[in-house]
Amino acid sequence: MTKLLQKYGHVAFDSSQKAVLTSSVLRYKPLLNSSSSSPTKKEDEVHYSQNLIIDNLAHPAPITCICVVPSLSTSPAPSDDSTHIIASASHDLTAQLTQISLSPGANADPNSSTSAKPLATMHLHTVPLSSLSPHSTGSHLLTSSWDGLIGLWDTSIPPHDEVPAAQELNDRGKKRRRATDDERPKRKAPITVLKSHTARVSKAVFENAGDGVGVGRVAFSCGFDSTMRMWDVENSVCTHTIVRRFVPTLPLSSVTGRND
Repeated sequence: MTKLLQKYGHVAFDSSQKAVLTSSVLRYKPLLNSSSSSPTKKEDEVHYSQNLIIDNLAHPAPITCICVVPSLSTSPAPSDDSTHIIASASHDLTAQLTQISLSPGANADPNSSTSAKPLATMHLHTVPLSSLSPHSTGSHLLTSSWDGLIGLWDTSIPPHDEVPAAQELNDRGKKRRRATDDERPKRKAPITVLKSHTARVSKAVFENAGDGVGVGRVAFSCGFDSTMRMWDVENSVCTHTIVRRFVPTLPLSSVTGRND
């Protein structure tokens, strides 16, 4: 099962691969064997191979955030951990789910078979997205944006578009189907939208309660309106607000294990 990632700035890592943020391209490189590291290597220092495994154009605009989506507990994980779902958010106003498939020898042989397949794009926001965070089970995601909105999404792939494209709206009433419709990523709509912030939202995260059941009941967010907010996700209600006057809040970390 894909482990939760470590995150440095806007670069996300899982236990065996590296995803590098470069404009709108996701790049993946393997970890070097720790046993081959220099004796002078620091304990917390990590080295990566220079062999590029995948170079994938995920968005037509710069990426603002990426993360590895944890494997669903109800789904069997590949024994070689060769398939990963990457979620990315962008200045193109969308988030995207991309499936990365690596052959067993991809770490050692950069010429081995690998693929990157876009599965779904998420459509809600009207200005660039600022963050994207997965639930610990991998079942849901939160997106935040400069438009003041927070979107709650599931990570399932719908059989049909939930949000029509602009061209499809213009062509409504015409019986025309393209052969590529089954191959392109599906357009997802949010489950619900959390509305309370009055300025840009910097970050939104689930509370990591550790129960691993369904969607997280609690989420937290912060923004340029100088507030941090606590949310009842199931009912789409802001339950608590902390105001820090004239102090915009940028980073926010998830909270673990409340005893209530």
